[in-house]
Amino acid sequence: MTFKNARACEMLEKGSTKEEREAAHKARMIAKRELRSQRYTRQSGPSYIPANLSRNHPDYGMSVKDHWVEKTNRLAEKSS
Repeated sequence: MTFKNARACEMLEKGSTKEEREAAHKARMIAKRELRSQRYTRQSGPSYIPANLSRNHPDYGMSVKDHWVEKTNRLAEKSS
């Protein structure tokens, strides 16, 4: 629990009823569950690793896989 959340809990518990504390706890748990599900779905997608290329390179902004495909295509064109 972060300091901000701990502080909010302390402030809530001073003058709150049991129902208010339970509702606040339930809201925090729902927010955590949603955040975890978003992270899981984001991580389960195809991984994108950008190629480490300068801005002047023709393949700038491509993934490493796409960069190697384009590079082999350019080399094949030069050799033929």
